[in-house]
Amino acid sequence: MQSRFHQSWSHIYNQPAAQPLQPGFQRAMYHGFHRRGPSRLLWFLIGGGVFAWWYHHKEVKQAIMQGKVPESSQWGWHGACGNRWGRERWLENANQQQQQHQQPQQQYPAAPVAIPTEAAVVTDEKGQPVPARPQPADPWEAERQKIKQVSQQSMDAASDIAELSLDGVLSAVEGLRAKLAEFRQQRDQQRARSQSEPAKPSEPERRV
Repeated sequence: MQSRFHQSWSHIYNQPAAQPLQPGFQRAMYHGFHRRGPSRLLWFLIGGGVFAWWYHHKEVKQAIMQGKVPESSQWGWHGACGNRWGRERWLENANQQQQQHQQPQQQYPAAPVAIPTEAAVVTDEKGQPVPARPQPADPWEAERQKIKQVSQQSMDAASDIAELSLDGVLSAVEGLRAKLAEFRQQRDQQRARSQSEPAKPSEPERRV
């Protein structure tokens, strides 16, 4: 009983040899290849022409937009044939855009200045009109006056505090002076009493 390996190899060796192609089949393949060849070449030429026209169209368009169009650069396949497809229209658009950029920006009208109206009359408690304070010519003058007034008030408050503190110190010093005088008076009185009293005789010592 043969193994599967021998059966597979015997099957491969027993295959019939490949038959050569017939002349008619080779002739059909040859004609078909040559029939497809010119069509590919034609499409290649068409694609190249379209790409060349598109590239030329793009360059001329950029030159027109930048305002650098030479006289020889014209629209179409040939510059000398006089075919200018839309060149005048692009030139007009480019000139209009340049004029718009060169024109100064529109100046908007300034805001209207508010006209001062008559101020309301200020009255006091009795209903009599109070004269309005004159407005200083310098707008910063009012601020300077306020700062000056605040500094003056602070200086007055500082002087008042210093005066009160000095009064406190002086009152304390006067109290100490009065106490010292009283203490001195009491000491003098005790000294006078000790001098006026007679000396007591000393008792004899007792011996046991």
